[in-house]
Amino acid sequence: MRIPEKLVEDIKEAGNVVLFTHVHPDGDALGSLFGLADILESLDKQVFCFLEEPVSHLYDFLPGKDKADTRLESLWSFVAAAGDDIVAIALDCGDDDRLGRFKEEFLRIKPFAVMDHHQSHRNFGTNRWVDSFRSSTGEMVCELAVTLGAEIDYNCAFNLYVAICTDTGSFRYECTSARTMHIAAELLDKGVKPD
Repeated sequence: MRIPEKLVEDIKEAGNVVLFTHVHPDGDALGSLFGLADILESLDKQVFCFLEEPVSHLYDFLPGKDKADTRLESLWSFVAAAGDDIVAIALDCGDDDRLGRFKEEFLRIKPFAVMDHHQSHRNFGTNRWVDSFRSSTGEMVCELAVTLGAEIDYNCAFNLYVAICTDTGSFRYECTSARTMHIAAELLDKGVKPD
């Protein structure tokens, strides 16, 4: 499935981006969040990564984990300063309930884009890219980077490799495709060490 033009357009036009993912985030959620933050920052966008709770110690090794912010007042200050020059993106969320306790407030940010790969996805947001044939949201973020003409650096590649590795069970699950392996190889070419 091609990336919806409206989603790409909204991202290209916005100078400010708020990134969300699901509550109790796993490696795909966090890797996608921090990987996409790196990509957008490389395109000179201001990025705010919101998490309902601090990053679990299990993911202390992720580069960029310090980008995560759990303070609602900081989020709303960022949104207010951005005005209309903003887009929100929810990553790896199968439905809006997964956004957590403050979902109603979050969904007031417009446009609100959604990137997800779950078969059970229940549509929400103003525009969405849902592709259940993708192994992970991390794989989708890699494809988005290409479409945006963004360079993936080492830290970004590390995060996206963790994202893909998590949701493919280290490339053992049925969702692993030839394209998944090609993308993983490209991330290894950026210096990521599988061990």
